[in-house]
Amino acid sequence: MADVAVTVTDLAPNVASADLVGSGTAFTTGQTGSVDTYRATHPYLSGEERLRFIIEETAGSTGSVVFDAGDYPPSPLKDKGTVTVTLAANDLKEIILEAGRFLQNDGTITWTFTGGGRVRVIRDLPRRA
Repeated sequence: MADVAVTVTDLAPNVASADLVGSGTAFTTGQTGSVDTYRATHPYLSGEERLRFIIEETAGSTGSVVFDAGDYPPSPLKDKGTVTVTLAANDLKEIILEAGRFLQNDGTITWTFTGGGRVRVIRDLPRRA
């Protein structure tokens, strides 16, 4: 199966998002996905940007999403390994990932979806100092 690329949604402050339930990129069991963090084209990014993954299980059974550990040197967080998000039937979950832990050498974050569902990725607004 080919890797499915998911586009990051950038939200504007004080503006409601699009509907989240039933939206996003569809996945079937065993399909791999990736999202471009723009790190490859914007190397000045610190690796501290955070992405919100909204994951919906729609196959009517349990499933999971396994986010791959990063291999982008010199990230000190890559050795923490993968993260698995388990989903019940018709479940909807959100997880915030730090790019520094999951960033691949091509500037993406990658995962494998078991079950069936949708993934939507939203760039978290920067933290204020």
